[in-house]
Amino acid sequence: MKVSAASLRYAKAWLGSVDSSKHAVLLEDVESVLSTLKESRELGLFIGSPIHENKVKMSVLKEIFESHVSADMMGLIELLVQKNRTGLLQDVCLAVKKQIRDDQGILDVFIDSSTPLSDEVLRSMISSLEKVTSKNVDPTLKVDELLIGGVRIQMGDQVIDGTLKAQLETLRSQLSHTV
Repeated sequence: MKVSAASLRYAKAWLGSVDSSKHAVLLEDVESVLSTLKESRELGLFIGSPIHENKVKMSVLKEIFESHVSADMMGLIELLVQKNRTGLLQDVCLAVKKQIRDDQGILDVFIDSSTPLSDEVLRSMISSLEKVTSKNVDPTLKVDELLIGGVRIQMGDQVIDGTLKAQLETLRSQLSHTV
């Protein structure tokens, strides 16, 4: 997940101003906002548009979220509206989610494989990743037949690519440099 430096600053500052005992509720709030933004492309375009006045944006966001999220979350939304940063709402929410999960010792890992992984292989992989990272691993699995064979693991900015497709591309690159 790549988010802007401004989004990270807003996320850290906001989380620093909120009691850490509320992090579980805030995580649910952030998930709710992210889900709504994902479902409604129009809402994302609306809040990111400089054409609409902040007063209008705030009234729309209040109408959508006020009954579903905590007062703390509404405070973050209001802050972003006041600072003309509503276009950062999704990135700030992603940064907040990552920060809370990091604080809880949870690491989001994305595992792509060419075929579905057996439970035994998955358990072994997760166990190894937990030993290496010293965090609880929360895997997201995806089958991608274009990988031909093998597994690609993404943990934050780090990628471990053991796929046949990657090996073939490396071989192709090496052969093209020798010719």
